[in-house]
Amino acid sequence: MTGTVDPRIASARALLAEDHQPITMTPDELWHLLARTQRRVHELLELLDELWISSRAPAAERARRAAELLAEVPQSQRASNPEGDYASVLADLLANIGDDSAAAVRDWLRAARRLALTGPQREVQAQALGDAVTYRESGCDRACADCGTAPSGLCADHEADMDKADSYRALARTLGIEADL
Repeated sequence: MTGTVDPRIASARALLAEDHQPITMTPDELWHLLARTQRRVHELLELLDELWISSRAPAAERARRAAELLAEVPQSQRASNPEGDYASVLADLLANIGDDSAAAVRDWLRAARRLALTGPQREVQAQALGDAVTYRESGCDRACADCGTAPSGLCADHEADMDKADSYRALARTLGIEADL
């Protein structure tokens, strides 16, 4: 391996270095981040293919790398059935790559874990989005003087509140939050 870092690894590391706060991102921003992440993963997988073909570490080294990679995946996200434990299968596959590439993959796994919310965090987020929807819709059930003259039956302010409530629902769907919003 040369002293130069592959640009695909540099690109993935640059994305990981960015400070993302998913809870504050709009659905469009989340989709954009997901698309960028998917591109980086695709690039890393291409690199893995190249490295897989060119070299293979001794069995003990591959086992060590697999164990390190697998340690980055929380037990709660692992399947109880070894045949269905894709984290283990992926760790074994990735164990055949070089140390630099393995470090990049570990960084990716750590970043993915930072982006993921725990169950209690998801509950708080669902409650916050529910409260936001309730707040935005609360004034819309009482027509104001401007609502009475608006063609849609809602004034610009109340229409904006309804749009915001809809965007909060869309964000919940995007984040996979199951809530009655």
